[in-house]
Amino acid sequence: MDVDAILKLDLNSEDEILKWCAKYGLLGILPEQASLIRLPARYEVPPGLPDSRTLLRAQVVYVKTHIGWKGVDKTSIGPKSPVLELEPGETAEKYVEPAGLPASLEASVLTTSALFSEEIIERGLAEGLSMYFPDVADDDRLSHDYPMPLSDRFWFEYGESLEHFRSSVTQFRTMLENLKDIWPLDSAPEEALRNLVFGRNQLHTILSPRPALGLGVDGFESKWAFSSLLAMFTLAAHMSLVGGETVRQCKRPRCRRLFMTPVKTKWYCSERCRRSEEMARARRK
Repeated sequence: MDVDAILKLDLNSEDEILKWCAKYGLLGILPEQASLIRLPARYEVPPGLPDSRTLLRAQVVYVKTHIGWKGVDKTSIGPKSPVLELEPGETAEKYVEPAGLPASLEASVLTTSALFSEEIIERGLAEGLSMYFPDVADDDRLSHDYPMPLSDRFWFEYGESLEHFRSSVTQFRTMLENLKDIWPLDSAPEEALRNLVFGRNQLHTILSPRPALGLGVDGFESKWAFSSLLAMFTLAAHMSLVGGETVRQCKRPRCRRLFMTPVKTKWYCSERCRRSEEMARARRK
C-alpha cells in the first residue's frame, strides 16, 4: 500500500475522489470505529414448537474480533427473559417492546467518538448507522436488517459521504504531519515534541492489523487481518516510518502537500515542484 496515494489525492475534486475510491475502495470508517452492533430484537417461536403462541425474544449482535467481525444470534431464554404472548389474530411483526428494558437488551451501536481517538461512546442504532446506509428510508432506520460489517452485503449497501471521506483523510494527514522528523528529541521544541507524541497516539488507535493464518494450495500462509482500508494505509505509514522514511511538507509555496521520503535532503514532493521553485527563484533574482 502506497501512502503517497492518500497524501496526493485532491480533496477539492469530487471526480478525483470518485476515481480514487473506484481504485482503492471506501475507507471503512464505520468498521474502523464500531466494536459492537446490536440490531433490533425480533420475536420468534421456540425451536421445535411451530404452533406456540409464546414467542421468544431474539437479537442479532455483531462483534468485532481480532481477525474480523462475528455475528451472533442470541435468543433470550430464562425466567426473566422477555416473552410475547400472542392474542388471537395478533402477530409479532406489530409488537412494540415495552419501555425500560435492561441496557443489555436495547439496540445500540458501540463506537469511538471519532477516528484517531481512544474515547468510547454508545450511540443509538439509527443515529450511529443511518449515515452509512443512504438507501435506508428514515422510517426504516431502526428496523432495517443491517448486514455484518465487512461482509459482501455490507459493502453493497454501505456508503461514505464526501464530507466524512474528506474529514477522515484530512485527519490522517494531520496525524502524519505530527510525526515529522524532529530528532534529536532532547533538543526538539516542546510543542513539536507534544505534537509528535500526540501523532503517535493517534496512529496507535488506527493501527489495528492482526496476524492471521491463511490456507494456501500447498500449506499455511501468513496473512494480515485489517479492520478497514484506513488501517491498511496506517500500517503502510508505520512501516515507512520505522523503515527510515521521513514525513516532509513540500517547500514549494503553491503546493505544501505532505510526502514521505527516505532521502534526507529531499524537500520537494516531486521533480515538477522542485523545478518550478528553482525557476521562480531565478525570476526573483
